[in-house]
Amino acid sequence: MIQTNTIHNAGGRIGAWFSDLMLYLMGLSSYLVVVMLIVAVIRGIRYKSTVSPEDTVSRFAWERWVGFALFLLGAMALEASRLHTIDASLPLSPGGLIGSSISDILINALGAVGGTLAILVAMAAGFSLGPVTAG
Repeated sequence: MIQTNTIHNAGGRIGAWFSDLMLYLMGLSSYLVVVMLIVAVIRGIRYKSTVSPEDTVSRFAWERWVGFALFLLGAMALEASRLHTIDASLPLSPGGLIGSSISDILINALGAVGGTLAILVAMAAGFSLGPVTAG
């Protein structure tokens, strides 16, 4: 493999290091962080334009973050357990280090089918609480 010192990343050297770290930790699910940030910005703009400054912030806003975390963890674990044969150039596995750890624990404890069902339940719960569906 030929290594070059040229970085082809819009974020430069820092962006390359950050994306490599995200791919190593989260695998293919690292794109969900970008989607979550876009949704948060859109919600913030919509909230800012429709609410007066005297109104308070939703008291259950933390539920969206817990929901996103559950969905993200489930997506990483599902990728690590079921997409291990994907042909992608990743630093570790499709689910990253976190997904591999979670899926190994669940599949060793519950078996392949039980672990996959537990992962899917976590993803469904996270999606129902997450930033897209929560009010």
